[in-house]
Formats: sequence, structure tokens, C-alpha cells
Amino acid sequence: MKAVFKRADLAFATGVVHNVVNVQSSLPILGNILIRVEDSKALFVASDLESNVRCEIAAEVEKKGTVTVPSRTFADMVRVLPEGDITLELEGNRVRVRCEKLAYDLVTMDPEDFPSWPEFKAKATLELPQKTLRQVIERMIFAVPQKDPRRVLLGGFFDVHDRLLKCVATDGKKLAFVQCEVDSRTGQDKVSAIVPHKVLLEVSKTLGDEGNATIRIGERQVAFDLKQVKYVSNVIDGTYPNYDLVIPKTFERSIALPKSDLRALIRQAAIISDEKSNSVILRFESDELRLTAMTYDVGSYAGSLPISYGREPLEIVFNHRFLSEILDAIATDEVTLKVNKPTSPAVFCGKEVSDTLYVLMPIKLADLAQPEEEAVEDEEEGEGKKE
Repeated sequence: MKAVFKRADLAFATGVVHNVVNVQSSLPILGNILIRVEDSKALFVASDLESNVRCEIAAEVEKKGTVTVPSRTFADMVRVLPEGDITLELEGNRVRVRCEKLAYDLVTMDPEDFPSWPEFKAKATLELPQKTLRQVIERMIFAVPQKDPRRVLLGGFFDVHDRLLKCVATDGKKLAFVQCEVDSRTGQDKVSAIVPHKVLLEVSKTLGDEGNATIRIGERQVAFDLKQVKYVSNVIDGTYPNYDLVIPKTFERSIALPKSDLRALIRQAAIISDEKSNSVILRFESDELRLTAMTYDVGSYAGSLPISYGREPLEIVFNHRFLSEILDAIATDEVTLKVNKPTSPAVFCGKEVSDTLYVLMPIKLADLAQPEEEAVEDEEEGEGKKE
């Protein structure tokens, strides 16, 4: 095998596939990237057995062939190579990488041991613009928990009805809901899949502003075809919670809020907010929002901003981290808060935006009193012991 690459192409392909590699795998071959050179192109492939990615780039091929290279070493090497043509050539059991006056020799492993590319039968195939899919994923992926005993929550739920794609993510405290209409759909009218967080993250990084993306959903796998880059992943087994039951349908209050001003108040309050609950209190009074935070052994914070509100006072408590994540995901300058009671789920969405919303569970005021009560109890116990 011998081929010549442009550095930019080599860096792109390596960057795309490297992040899927599991260098901690008990199978040494999975710590490698497979490179298959044929005709005027090269395929870069990586797998962790759960998810797979391949990227096609141009190459000047002098001799066809297939090799594997250690992923981490190869990725670090490509980052420091100078601009110019880069030659990869298999010499015995090593891959020689040459660029200008420097050369690397990398130990290779038998490509026959590398997992084959998975093939599956799709129940439904969707096509939509890459830009649209990227926006959908970016607006919901933050709500996928990094760790959770409920495995079904460790991915984004893709729910397809006819030509409508609904994507949901939740950790039980906050929920993100995004929907869009796809350009085309073939196969079953109703199909769903729980896509792992890792795959969603890598797909979102690769999606561009031009061209279309094709999503194929099978019984146990899902594929994202981005033309130059393709992903195939196992879906997460299990039944996703009925998100439709969680999203309130009617509201007693709808309050318009300036996003940047509210975000600034939250940043200020976060400095003094209790580290255990991360709580901030939002009190809506006549044409004013008062935001406060307190930590019993540190101090307190109070800030306010003018709003249009002519109802009876309302006080509601949120986790400032969750609230900030939601505000950052909303694209409009004005945010709408829809709420019924201080203890019922609240909904945030952008002004005049109907395809994206976020549900956030408030913190009960009674829960915030616990630290003080516990401190009193501890003090009383301590005095009892002294006596």
C-alpha cells in the first residue's frame, strides 16, 4: 500500500474517526484506525463495536492496500505534521509516514482482525438538510445525562411519525423537545430509536451547513449518512419514557423575559447560590422580576430587571445550572416562560417558536429549608452530647 494525501484531508479524516476509537478496549485492534486505499480515494474507519465511523477522502494512489495504525499516536502525529504532501507506505509490518524531511515508522496490526462494516435493513429512511439536523441535535443534546442508572436516558430519542421527526432528551429534571419536518421519508410511517450520546455528539461535530443528511433507522441500529462521512451505531435497548405526558399543554401564566438580561442575573446569583441545590429564586411582581440566591454560611444575592407582568405575585425556584443550559440553547433574544404553579413543570421556549421547547422541574421551597433545619438539629444534638 502506498498513497499520497494532502495534509488538510488527512487531518480531517483522522479527526473524524479518532473520537470513536476506544483506546481502553480489551481488544488491541480497536485502538487502531483502519485505512483502506483504493483507486483515487482512501477510507478511514474506526469502531468500538457499539458505534462505527468511516470517512472518505481523496488520495493519489500508487499501490492499493489496507493497513491499521495506532489511533492516538497517528492523530497526534498528523496534528504536528507540516503543510504539504504526506505519503503513507506499508513496509513490512510497519507504516512509514513521510512529509518533507521527516519520517515516522508506526507498528501496524493485521487489518483482517478489524471489525467488518455493519450492514442492516432499515425500517425507515429519512432525508433532511445537514444544517437542520445539526440544529436539532445541538438544541437537545445538553439534556442527555452523562450518567444515569436508567440506561434509556443515556441517548436522544428519535421519534418519527410520517415526515415529522421529534427528538427528545431528558435527565428527569429537565427535558428538551425539538421537532422538524424532513424532506423525504420512506419505509414505515412510525419508527423510533434511542441514539447514544457519543454518536449524537460526533455526528453534530461533522454536520455542515450544506448538503443533506440521510438517517436510516433499523431494528437495533441507526445510521447517519453525511456523504463523505458515515456513522452506524447500535441503538439503546429499552422503552423511552412517554415524553408527551411530561409536557404541560395548558398554562395559567405566560411571561416574556429578555434572555441576555436574565442570563446575566443568573451568572451573578450563581456565585452565591447554594452548591448543593444550585437554587435561585425567581419572584415575579408587578412589572418586575426579582432574582435572589442564598447560602446560609456565605451570604445572599438580590437582583432585578423590569418585565411586563400584571398578575398576582409568583415565586418559583430553579436550579441555575439547568436554567442556564436552557437559555443558552434558545436562539431568540426573548424567552417565554409558561407556568401554572410554583411546584408544577415550567416550559421555556423562544419567542414565537413552536418547534422547540424545554421543560424544567422547579425546586420546592420546602426543600431549601432543609439545610437550616438540619443545622439546628445538629446543633441541638451537639449540645445534648455536651450535657
